[in-house]
Amino acid sequence: MNAAHILPDLKRISCSGEFLSDFVEKFPHSSHVKDAHTKKYLVTNHHMVVNCGLQTVDDIIGFTPQDILFDNTIQQKRNLNQITISNHSKSIQFNDKIEKQILSTKHSISTERFILSSRGNVEFQNVTKVGVQNYEHKIIAFLSVFFDLTRQVSLHKLFRLYQEFYPRKEAIQKFLNHFNIEGYFEPLALLTNTEIQILISMRDDSRCKAVANALGISVATASNHISNIRSKLNSGTLHDVLLKLPAIPESEQSMYAYV
Repeated sequence: MNAAHILPDLKRISCSGEFLSDFVEKFPHSSHVKDAHTKKYLVTNHHMVVNCGLQTVDDIIGFTPQDILFDNTIQQKRNLNQITISNHSKSIQFNDKIEKQILSTKHSISTERFILSSRGNVEFQNVTKVGVQNYEHKIIAFLSVFFDLTRQVSLHKLFRLYQEFYPRKEAIQKFLNHFNIEGYFEPLALLTNTEIQILISMRDDSRCKAVANALGISVATASNHISNIRSKLNSGTLHDVLLKLPAIPESEQSMYAYV
């Protein structure tokens, strides 16, 4: 499903209940419909269930975002850490502000933001919210659709975001976990911030001279860091690790140079 086609269409349509339900359930990313008055979720899909760290749509339907974040029974299913809870609380406030604006203007809103997933991973999302009107042209619900654009964020930027969200050691662990490469390294031999930067630069060009030029260090220093990274491996090769890191075409990165 092409976001370039969907987003303009969503801003024009007047949706029936049957269409909304079908659209949300089949949408290839997270999506939901929320009551404008009670804030309770009316319709959602499997992708949102997974992103919330829950099991079924019944864990979401009929609840508000506040319920899902703070209800003790639901919290036991999600097992969120305090950093993620704080981030989700700010996200709820951000959504409330957008929805108030839609109620006031009756115009849909698209925005982009960095958030933490229920697993604590950094995500870059495009969010579009549309006011759903009844026959009296009163907004009675909000349709929200989310596009995950995380793969379009440069690795250096992504690591900086983990450093903003988490303490130093946890930021490194979370970054490695993001790409499922933490298992390649000795648990007690955590990579340093500099070694993560070296690893990221090697994804673009693994030659020592190229890494040195990219980071503004000497070839000897780059070579020493690469040797240290190899010494901390407990399975696989450095080549295996690099293959796990996504390569983003330069033309695609330039589109998101501001993030």
